Amino acid sequence: MRFLQLAMLSKHLSEINIHDRPRRGWIYTLRTALHMTTRQLAAKIGIKQQTLSRMEAREIEDSLTLKTLRRVAEALGCRLVYAFVPRHGTLEDWVRQQAYQKASETFHSVDHSMAIEGQRVDDEQESLEQLADDLLKQLDSSLWDQ
Repeated sequence: MRFLQLAMLSKHLSEINIHDRPRRGWIYTLRTALHMTTRQLAAKIGIKQQTLSRMEAREIEDSLTLKTLRRVAEALGCRLVYAFVPRHGTLEDWVRQQAYQKASETFHSVDHSMAIEGQRVDDEQESLEQLADDLLKQLDSSLWDQ
């Protein structure tokens, strides 16, 4: 059930068409695409032109609040969309990678002890995969413990 919830969220995120912020920022890019001056957009928001210019610069510095971005988006006839999107692959891929890493750490710790006792595991890869699968089946917060 836990993995199903993750799979559903992962599918939803993969269906969202999100692009990285343009080099000069969304505010500047949308404003210029609409052929709107800083004075005109500032008037729509109810702020001074210099304040809007600072907002455009602050967006690039990642120092605008979501509240401010939402306000500007509305003035541009848009809505602000806020999401966390996996850097590589899907959330499921990331969880599988973490499970495999955790399994590897656990396996090598146990394997070392068993080797000292002359009971080393024969098929390391199969054992790692089984341990990772077990971690995925239980899928709880212990997966993220260091």
